[in-house]
Amino acid sequence: MKYLLFANTGWYLANFRLPLIKAIIKDGHQVVLVAPPGIYHDRLIESGAIMRTLKISRRGANPLFEFRTILQLIRIYKQEKPDLCHHFTVKGILYGSFAAIVSRVSRRVNSFTGLGYLFTSGQKSVRLLRYVIWVCLRILLSGPNVRVIVQNKDDEALLLGKRLVDRKKLFLISGSGINLDRFHPRIRESKPRSEVTVLMASRLLADKGVFEFCEAARIVGGYDQTELKAKFLLAGSSDTGNPSAISPRKLDDLKRQGSVEIIDAVDNILDLLAIADVVVLPSYREGLPRILLEAFSCGIPVVATDVPGCRELVQHGGNGFLVEKGNVEELARAMNALIQDVDLREKFGIAGRETVKNKYDEHTILAQTKSVYSTLAGYSE
Repeated sequence: MKYLLFANTGWYLANFRLPLIKAIIKDGHQVVLVAPPGIYHDRLIESGAIMRTLKISRRGANPLFEFRTILQLIRIYKQEKPDLCHHFTVKGILYGSFAAIVSRVSRRVNSFTGLGYLFTSGQKSVRLLRYVIWVCLRILLSGPNVRVIVQNKDDEALLLGKRLVDRKKLFLISGSGINLDRFHPRIRESKPRSEVTVLMASRLLADKGVFEFCEAARIVGGYDQTELKAKFLLAGSSDTGNPSAISPRKLDDLKRQGSVEIIDAVDNILDLLAIADVVVLPSYREGLPRILLEAFSCGIPVVATDVPGCRELVQHGGNGFLVEKGNVEELARAMNALIQDVDLREKFGIAGRETVKNKYDEHTILAQTKSVYSTLAGYSE
């Protein structure tokens, strides 16, 4: 069989879907990847997949450019003639599904990896666009050989509530899985108990909670910590294609504030997890946040917001703390509680790794994804 996997960013395929790509190829199938040109192509090609590049805008502000992108995508689908296509992200699902229908590719799997800015923004223009997308999805997700995958129960309830997909075609698969041999507590560096590093690793977007993290760090820095040396680290790259991107001017303001050390994203997240004692994600909404899975796998406790995706992973008081979205004072108190209590950090860290082992292991997720493929008519292993 020939599979076609399409995402509007090569970063996503390279960082989250390589195990799936390699597993499909190992099973003797051909894999075609469609993504924008970028630095991740070499890593994707090394997997054994065929790479097709597609110029695609993240913002989609130019209708003519978007029309040309869809035409180019249809051309790729017609040339490749895949037996099954798998689309990721909302834009990937919209454009990929339309291209597949025009190209008469009936077996289609669509993965919602998080609903992001489009569903967190309250702007009137965004609300109108959201309604248009609901209508389009209701059409594009229909058909006997269409399957839909979501990563958390909130998104599952949302799609069902909006009647975008039949219940029998909807599957809940928790993320892309984690390699528990690679992400392991043994990677963590030993250091004095008095030195605590609090890490936020994320794209530099307002709706990831970057401003809340920096303000909470400033508050915690004002607490009496005579016996502790707490360090706050924000690691991430800008995402200018996202409407929630933090401007260079505002980022410079955060750097001048001095409560948080801000560095660029690293190629290997293990380099950061090795020095982290607490991981924080004050996001507004997630699919299933990879950084929390990685932290738990390495035995690191977390503080996250009580929002879709995060609440799927974090059991408040069991393996971490959940705080109200946007509540900086509550975020600061939760961060400080873990900074001050090494025994609590250890307890949460052990519980967090058990959480991943029980439900989010890479092999489990791969098997669940393949089982979705097997429900499609005419599919063969």
